[in-house]
Amino acid sequence: MVNEQELYYEYQLLTQEVQQLQKQIAFLDEQDLEIDTIISGLDEIKNAKNSELLVPLTGGIFVKANLKDNEKFIVNIGSNITKEMSTSEVKKMLEEQKTELNLVKKQLNETFLEKVKKFVEIENHIISHSAKSKESPWIL
Repeated sequence: MVNEQELYYEYQLLTQEVQQLQKQIAFLDEQDLEIDTIISGLDEIKNAKNSELLVPLTGGIFVKANLKDNEKFIVNIGSNITKEMSTSEVKKMLEEQKTELNLVKKQLNETFLEKVKKFVEIENHIISHSAKSKESPWIL
């Protein structure tokens, strides 16, 4: 027979794991939306050459600047190394990031569904056992 205390412990653990997975999936959804926003911004910049822009310096602080070149971007590719890239190169890089992000999101969703299934099984067992205990207090 299954040890009820171990089952309840597993139930609590699964509750935490499911909540953590929900947070991770929500974070990836935000990242996905951010990539879409950046790609949209790249399209808008095509028409903004020689335009005045507000460039963010830090949270809530901006500086006015004139856009001289709307074809090349300086991109941080990691470890504070930058590379000049064209609009199409930046879009391609972002699309690749989006593809990787969606793959991870798919894997997390599959894990989430597995955990929820196990969670429901344990929950049903606990409810079933609890109902039997109330019917006959002598059944352990």
